[in-house]
Parts: sequence; C-alpha cells; structure tokens
Amino acid sequence: MFVESFAGAHEIETVAELETLIHTQHRNDANNLWISRTRGSHPVLAILVRANQANVHYFPEPGHPGHVARNPRVDAAAPDVVFYTNTDTEKIVAGAAWVVSLEDAIAAARAFFAGATLPGGLHWDEL
Repeated sequence: MFVESFAGAHEIETVAELETLIHTQHRNDANNLWISRTRGSHPVLAILVRANQANVHYFPEPGHPGHVARNPRVDAAAPDVVFYTNTDTEKIVAGAAWVVSLEDAIAAARAFFAGATLPGGLHWDEL
C-alpha cells in the first residue's frame, strides 16, 4: 500500500503501519493522507485529519469526483471544521455533515487496506 502524508511518501505492508500514519499529527494537529495500492493509482482513499476528527473521501477512478463520508448524527448547528491539505498551512473547510470521528476514518482505512474498494460502515454521498 502506498501512502502520501505530511511526513512524505511511505510504502507500507501492514494495517498497523497505516494506523500509525493516520495517528501521526503535525502542526495544527493535522495530517492529510492519500492512500492507494501503488503510487499514482486508483482507487484512492483520502483522509484529512484534525485532532479527533476526519474528512474521508474515496476516489474510484481518475476524473471521478468521488464519494465523501457523511456523518448522519451531526447536529444541524454544528460548525464547519478547518482541515489542512497539501501542507500543514493550507486550509480547507469541511461542512460539519462531512466530518466523521477519527475512529470511523481509521475503520474506513482498515477496510480500504483489505479490499481497496469503497469502505463499508460509513454513509457515503456520491459527488
């Protein structure tokens, strides 16, 4: 499995290595992970991490806008969440409806590691 994160590019062979990378947070308690079987291949599971929250996006093929994980338990008044993408200073805002727990993101990453398909266990909105 190939993972790109704020810490660089990584070839990993175990779920434990993947979980360690997801838990590794940099400045602003953030990380951005792009996970695929090999460098530049699809499908891709993209995870933006900010402390104990995550935004999870699945891209099945090049050019497809993907599927984003939705939190069905979100309070309508919940604020948007600032994540960081590309670098630990480039901000991107996700609506609260598309912010899941870090635990849910890790479960999705485990499922993707096992099968490289749209992970079950989350609610997905196709874009």
